[in-house]
Amino acid sequence: MMLWKSVGNLIVTLLFATTEQSTSSTAIINNSSSRPEDHQVRLQNGRLLGYAEYGPKDGFPVLYCHGFPFCRREWNLFVPPTNDDNLLEDLKIRLIIPDRPGYGLSDWNPDCRQVAVWVTDVKELLEDHLQIIGPSNNDNDDRLFSVLGVSGGAPYAAACAHTLSNVKSLGIVSGMGPAEAPGTTKGLSWTIPRVWPGFVRRLVLWVFAYGARNSSTDPVAFAKQCSQGMCPLDQTFLNNNNHPERQEAFVNTLKEAFREGVRGADSDAESYRRHWGFDLQEISCNTCLWHGTDDANVPVSVARWMAEQIPTCRQTNILENEGHLTIACNHMRDILSTIVQ
Repeated sequence: MMLWKSVGNLIVTLLFATTEQSTSSTAIINNSSSRPEDHQVRLQNGRLLGYAEYGPKDGFPVLYCHGFPFCRREWNLFVPPTNDDNLLEDLKIRLIIPDRPGYGLSDWNPDCRQVAVWVTDVKELLEDHLQIIGPSNNDNDDRLFSVLGVSGGAPYAAACAHTLSNVKSLGIVSGMGPAEAPGTTKGLSWTIPRVWPGFVRRLVLWVFAYGARNSSTDPVAFAKQCSQGMCPLDQTFLNNNNHPERQEAFVNTLKEAFREGVRGADSDAESYRRHWGFDLQEISCNTCLWHGTDDANVPVSVARWMAEQIPTCRQTNILENEGHLTIACNHMRDILSTIVQ
């Protein structure tokens, strides 16, 4: 009885915390915690969509799909300001990272329970608000952009590549695959999606979100706890005391991801479990994959399977001595330069 009372008290506390935070979400761009790269737009259905933008405005556009359960600030984990200041400027890339519904600055969408549904938001952002692509009925529009999906962002990047006609190239890094891919459900990244029934999964996410929100006092300990189960390479990457900016970026990204509660992460988890709403065999743009042999979050067998499913996969880069996180950090320059060529 005491256990259930404690769990109940925790849930009540979390619900009140979320309510207080949600009331200020529409004004966050004017809040002291906002950053110059943070933006919001209002979609036609009234929902707010948040996104971050980096690099020169006249650079080649790359849509970056963040992982699970992260948000637009994930970029600072793999390419912190102290790591490669001139990466995007050197490559002349304009990087756009939208928050998926329910994460960060984006309002939740109760209808977003399938990966392919999110493409509608992306199309409106790129077409109506950023004017990166023209209307879908304009056959003369030759403006192109590339899509990059990292980890849990890979399914959403693949959905964009499948549906939007203006995609030049698709890049997948440490990408999660569908449930039928060999080894998918054995990886650490499937820990939360495999939890069922749904209310248990949401309770697990609440506990995780609570830990993230209260991790400011000891981000090192929280990052170390989260890295349990990762491969040794990723544990070293995340817990290296010589790089405190990584722990700070990891914690800040998670805290921001759970700004509006856990509904975004819960929708993602459910979407991964279901059919994505399209088939990988239908992707027609140039595709390149990168995956580390030591990845414990998403087994390398998933990357090999996805490469076989996508008929236009031109490169399958299986890299020795790379993990789930390290591969993006160590090879981001090569990854970006490849997908914009």
